[in-house]
Amino acid sequence: MTDNDYSAFVDEAQDSDALAKLAMHAQELYEAQLEVAQAESALKAAQAKRNKLAEVTIPEAMDDAGLTNLETAGGITLEVTSKIRGAMKGDAKDAAMDWLEKNGQGAIVKSQVIVEFEKGDNEAKALEQELAKEHAGVGRKRSVHAQTLEKWIRERKGQGQPVPEELFNVYEQRNTKVKKNKDD
Repeated sequence: MTDNDYSAFVDEAQDSDALAKLAMHAQELYEAQLEVAQAESALKAAQAKRNKLAEVTIPEAMDDAGLTNLETAGGITLEVTSKIRGAMKGDAKDAAMDWLEKNGQGAIVKSQVIVEFEKGDNEAKALEQELAKEHAGVGRKRSVHAQTLEKWIRERKGQGQPVPEELFNVYEQRNTKVKKNKDD
C-alpha cells in the first residue's frame, strides 16, 4: 500500500466535470429564455396584426362594400359582428355608481363590507353577530360587475335611452369571425 493519497485529485476532476456540466446547463437555460422572449414577442405582434384586421381593417372594408357577410373564392367565410361595450370611467366610478343608484339601477351596484382582524377569529365572530343584530355600517366597497354593466348599457342603448358620457365609456366593438370551409 502506498502513502500517497490521490483522492483529492479525483474529487477536483469530478468537481471540474460537474462545474463544466453546470456551465453548459446555464448556457442552455439562458438560450431557452431568449427563445421564449422572442416567441412571446412574435406572438404579441401576430395578435396585434390579427386584432387590427379583425376589428378595424375588414369591418371598414365590409362597410365600404355594403356587406356584413362574405364568402371568398378561396372558401373563407367572413362575418362582421358588433357589440356595444362600456365601462365606468376610472376617475368617475363613485359618481357613476351614485348615478346608477339615483336612477333606479341600484340593484346592479354591489356592496362589500370587509373588516380585517389579527390572528384568531373570536373578535370576528363577535362582530359578525353584533352586525347581524344591528345592521351597522362599517364602511363599504361598491362595485358593478363588468358584464352586468355592459348588459345594462346595451339594453339602455337598445331602448334609445342615453348613457352619461361623463361617467361611462361606451363604444362599439366590431369583430370579424372567419372560417375556412372544409370542402376547399
